[in-house]
Amino acid sequence: GMLIAAFGIGTAASVVPQAWSIRSSGLLKWPGRSAMARVGTTYRRFALFTTPAVLLHTAAARLPILIVGGFALASDVGQLGRTFFAVGAPLSLVAGSVGRVFVVEAAARIRIGAEALSELSRTYLSRLVWAVAGPVAVVVVLGPDLFAWVFGTEWRAAGVYAQWLAPWMGAMACASALTGLFDVTGKQRSDALFSIVHVGGIVGALLIGAYAGEATGWGEVLGAVAGLGIGGCALRLAHLGVLRSAAPGGPTWTRASLLPLFVSVATATIGLSVDDSMRIVVLVFGGLLYLTLAWVSLARKSR
Repeated sequence: GMLIAAFGIGTAASVVPQAWSIRSSGLLKWPGRSAMARVGTTYRRFALFTTPAVLLHTAAARLPILIVGGFALASDVGQLGRTFFAVGAPLSLVAGSVGRVFVVEAAARIRIGAEALSELSRTYLSRLVWAVAGPVAVVVVLGPDLFAWVFGTEWRAAGVYAQWLAPWMGAMACASALTGLFDVTGKQRSDALFSIVHVGGIVGALLIGAYAGEATGWGEVLGAVAGLGIGGCALRLAHLGVLRSAAPGGPTWTRASLLPLFVSVATATIGLSVDDSMRIVVLVFGGLLYLTLAWVSLARKSR
């Protein structure tokens, strides 16, 4: 209770100075009925399509815990919640930070032309994949051990869930950071339509995974998590495809963005196939190769 109260007080304390600065700047001054009508007419697509899309994408990220809570023990829900926080929160921070910068640069590039916007999208996609794919591979290989070492042995199950969910969360970070393309190019309708498919796909993947887990002996919870990881990752990769097809200048897969995926998948596959004592060695060699290739790629970009 005290933690929740302190969080509420801290949030309020951070809002007050911001509200005061906005009030002093004069931004809250009423611009007039005609100006408001003109702005409302110009940006009505944002209210019609962007708001539902954001709500549905948020629901897709939050629904898994609610659905799993319908057939799992409270301890299983707690383990899953720990996974979402420990893996999802850092990736969401990266996606949010990059996304804010990207949408500003994209708005400037689209005035130059679709090719300039496409080059920007390719650059951002490749750097996002470089930033995300390596850590995801580490979580896939060492998830249970990492969670047991950081949080305690009682959270080892959360590490098992992280092994399945990390690829989905990594793909989510890459796709969501570039979602501003829909707004910049005026394709909010496509974003809204995909978000409906996304929510339906997430729910379907969870339920199918739970049924398969019960039938195969894995258990409903692990089956649901596996279904979510596989189905969610496929949906987020499809999200990038929708961005490419619907938004002029959308991101395309290049050698610079596919290379980190190849190295990460190879490292994770080898790491999971060897004994526990050799996994650290595989990750060290794979990590050194990954960092070297990332440095070379960024050096070429800076020339």
